[in-house]
Amino acid sequence: GGDRSNGGGGAGGSAERDPSKRMVRRSMAVHSAASSESQRSASRRRTGRSSTLHGAVSSESKNPSGRRTGRAMTVHGVVSSEAEGQWRIMVEALESDPGICRRVLAEEARVGQIITTIAELTDPGRKEYVRRLPTGPKDCLPDGVDFRRTLITTEAVIVRCVRHGADNLRSDLGSMRLIQRLMLSVLETVRNSGDVQLLLKLQVSFFRSGAASLIIQLLDSNLAEDITKMAWTLLSEVLCTGRRVGDIFEAPDDDSLSFVNKTVQQGILDVCIHGDDSGMWESVWQVMHYVSQSTRLVQSLRHLPSLTDSEARQVGDYIEYLSYAVRIMEAVRLMVEGHYYAMQEYLFSQLGNARSCNVLEIVLGLLARLCKDPAVADISE
Repeated sequence: GGDRSNGGGGAGGSAERDPSKRMVRRSMAVHSAASSESQRSASRRRTGRSSTLHGAVSSESKNPSGRRTGRAMTVHGVVSSEAEGQWRIMVEALESDPGICRRVLAEEARVGQIITTIAELTDPGRKEYVRRLPTGPKDCLPDGVDFRRTLITTEAVIVRCVRHGADNLRSDLGSMRLIQRLMLSVLETVRNSGDVQLLLKLQVSFFRSGAASLIIQLLDSNLAEDITKMAWTLLSEVLCTGRRVGDIFEAPDDDSLSFVNKTVQQGILDVCIHGDDSGMWESVWQVMHYVSQSTRLVQSLRHLPSLTDSEARQVGDYIEYLSYAVRIMEAVRLMVEGHYYAMQEYLFSQLGNARSCNVLEIVLGLLARLCKDPAVADISE
């Protein structure tokens, strides 16, 4: 073994002394280094292309070779837009279907009825339920009767809805719309029953659960037009004790009852005073201003024998916003109903807000504009 080792060492030593072999080894080392560098460069180029394909738009703009990637991204964007357009067309078709609309309204009314009477359906101490409880070891509850563990109240349901809405005010608009429709359905169910005392109790429950505060937040945030419209409707529903006819309310038959719930009316003023609700009143100005500025145009269009599609859309938008303005004015009227001086002063000037609006002047300006041409104020047309 020692001889082989020495022999190997000798051979190695002779190879190192041979100039030609040293040149060959050096040439091979240089070639290997160049090959490794070229592989690293190719890897970097592949990595660059890969990052461009994954959305590196900044590198695409600097590297002309990214044009192909840009075209691919553009094509992908077009496909996404087409799919979204088809989805919206389908949703609009479903929303405009009369049968589906009637079914949705009926289901919402049913949900409102269930929540209104949920205490009767879950109270384990209710006599009708106690009589049906099984007495023997082999007995059971009758079909259609669920086991009741604890009482659930309407106010508890509203509290949870309000809490979820307040925690996800800007991040979950879909749930916010569902919460609004649920609250409206509950209020309409009780109002249509004709039990004014029950309606008064429900309105106070809504206020205690924080629903009035959530409504003011929605009006101030102005997240989406449909959400803001529904918030104005809910504000009127929580305040008024009379019958609803379209976008306005009529006084209750019993003259001894107040037209508004005074507890809720004072509570709404407290919510407004102790917060910044500038956005709420700015949205009032925007709607009133749009209607006021559009009256002259609509007046001229209505005298034409026929309208183009664009002109018909303008008239349609005006009528929609005019109805929206009526809804807002009805809510403002209920807020100051009964010559509520404190709220009247607040509508004149919102002290403590970042921006203040003279709401009374804004509303009166629109009414004066509409009185010049009663035909322009006719929503039925």
